[in-house]
Amino acid sequence: MDLTLAAHAEGSPECRHIAQLTLTSAALFAVLLPAPEELMDPLLRRIDALLDDEALVDRVLEVLRRRRPQSARRGRPGTPAEVVLRLLVLKHLRNWSYAQLEWEVTGNLVYRRFCRIDAGKVPDEKTILHHGQLIDGSVLRELFDRMTNLAVEKKVARGGRMRIDTTVVEAPIRYPTDSGLCEDVVRVMRRSLVWLASAGVRLGTPLGHVGRSVSRRMREIGQALRLRGEAAKEAIKKPYRGLLRVTGRLVRQAESAATAARAQLALQPQAARAAAARSLEQLDAMLPRAKQVIRQTRARILRGITTTTGKLISIFEPDAQILRRGKLHKPTRGVGAPRLWRTELARS
Repeated sequence: MDLTLAAHAEGSPECRHIAQLTLTSAALFAVLLPAPEELMDPLLRRIDALLDDEALVDRVLEVLRRRRPQSARRGRPGTPAEVVLRLLVLKHLRNWSYAQLEWEVTGNLVYRRFCRIDAGKVPDEKTILHHGQLIDGSVLRELFDRMTNLAVEKKVARGGRMRIDTTVVEAPIRYPTDSGLCEDVVRVMRRSLVWLASAGVRLGTPLGHVGRSVSRRMREIGQALRLRGEAAKEAIKKPYRGLLRVTGRLVRQAESAATAARAQLALQPQAARAAAARSLEQLDAMLPRAKQVIRQTRARILRGITTTTGKLISIFEPDAQILRRGKLHKPTRGVGAPRLWRTELARS
């Protein structure tokens, strides 16, 4: 049995494979017991061979290195990407919770070998949970497509038909209103501008305090909504115009500040540059959403157009959608994008 696996990536806390088997591992797995691969059930053995693909491990490693700005260079060595990938695959294969996964892998030699942990310490359930949250969405789709292609190539499954089970989860957002979305945009834009200014970026225009103005417009909208019917629709237009002016002005200021920050970024000290870069990253993500909020609010409130392309119900959860439940106590709720839980390849 080969006692040495691929070494840690040089100078990188987030490594690809575990570094080397200890003497305890060698004695336990090479002398006292038969090879754990021989004890695996046939399905697990076939999946074990599929997960040796370097492209899968490299993709997981890339995600782990992007967890924090300095994850690839600083900090303690993290859980190897190969171990993370295999733990998550085993969890979904056996339909376990994270706590069950930790318990089962800790006490089972076959699972330890499958996850490439051997005699090492099994990551605790919270660590595995955090890794599972990182490897989600588009990353999960890439990994699933790669594994499906490998399974077909190596004749693990024919892949004639595919059954996919999905579910939706409730999004952690407040009840969506046009005024509430505008208020969120103002708060996020101003906070990002304050961060840029504190990092030493010259914004070009003074940053005003618009909180009182926004609060006043929100109160006026609330008072206007006490009316009914067409009277309420007409009454809310004036305060909404004021709210949209404040929101639009702040968005334009944020765009100008982002342009100025990029021009000044190279001149900043390293610590200030990192802080400014984080603020710019948030602005780049939020500016398109802010413009969409202004566009859909203007269309719905001022023009009466309720069907807007790319409609948002939260700037923090852009994939969230409205779900009509038909229940009296909660007829509507916001849900996130469908999440893939289990897939099966069936014979044609």
